[in-house]
Amino acid sequence: MVSARLALLCSALPLACSLQMVSQHAEDTLGAGKRTAVLLVGPIKRLNENDWWKMTEATVLKPHNADLFIHTSEDGHGMDNINETDEYLVSYADVKAEKAPSTDEDLQFWHFKEAFKMMCAHEAKSKFKYDVIVKMRTDVSPWGKAALSLDGWQKPGFIHMMTDWMFWGQRDDMEVVATYWDNLHNYFQVQYPSTMARPIQVEAMLESIKRDPRQKALDFKPRKDPVNHPGEDWHSYNKIDVLPYPDEGMEGALANLKAALDRKMTRCVDGHGCTTRCGDRLYVEGKDGRWCDGKFDYDSKEIHTESALLSWINSRGLIICDIGSTMNLVNFKGTVEVRHLASDCW
Repeated sequence: MVSARLALLCSALPLACSLQMVSQHAEDTLGAGKRTAVLLVGPIKRLNENDWWKMTEATVLKPHNADLFIHTSEDGHGMDNINETDEYLVSYADVKAEKAPSTDEDLQFWHFKEAFKMMCAHEAKSKFKYDVIVKMRTDVSPWGKAALSLDGWQKPGFIHMMTDWMFWGQRDDMEVVATYWDNLHNYFQVQYPSTMARPIQVEAMLESIKRDPRQKALDFKPRKDPVNHPGEDWHSYNKIDVLPYPDEGMEGALANLKAALDRKMTRCVDGHGCTTRCGDRLYVEGKDGRWCDGKFDYDSKEIHTESALLSWINSRGLIICDIGSTMNLVNFKGTVEVRHLASDCW
């Protein structure tokens, strides 16, 4: 069993313990259509809570014949439970706390980067590449009849997201997202510390806004209050409406982005032939468009994962979608949440 081998390895390597092995599961499915890898990252806190592992196996791994790569830390989980993943597990790393970066930033993205490296090593050894990569945290899964659909995976340039909880895309596109961790300091705090000044890929932002389920529900009009349904929390949706966009004198992100694209603007950098305004979620009527009611997301001294991650994905020219209509019921930290607005990219 994995747990027994892991215990032996950990006793021999007290600073870090990792286990890598070739999955028979992968070998059995090499010719069965798309190759899918699931990168499970962060502390495993809820492996058996609210049937988390059972749902992850039944609705994410099994339907897609996925191989599993886990990069976690030793805190907050029971090692004996890892043997439950044997059928799917390809690589596993349990990193001692002192080996993790010393930072206050969200370490899930360091784990994501390291899991991606483990996956690349397996690809090189096995002489193939995965087609689709799914990144997920250890505190979220589909619930009930919900499941992760990868329909449309053949189309490059799209990241299908349920905030930073869980997202997927083609392998090369996900590799771009995995560079987020390495760019946190230089890109967000040195090159572009001001949220308003970060580069905007106009067409990618327009296509993302057009596909955003909350913006559709608001008829693409700037309003401060998020769309909520009874018993539903807005936090399971992408916060693209907090990001700034080119100010072309129109109302709302959609109209302004269309106008910018009409005049052949491909990239907007504030003060360089383009002026930006607050995202629609933080727009304040009667102000000049640059007075944003959201210091939390516009504080240049801080990096806020959800909005910064979306900004990074857009800056790479990738289109952001909701994770999919089949993800309409999720188990998040042991609580079941309804996603009435869950939608597909197409």
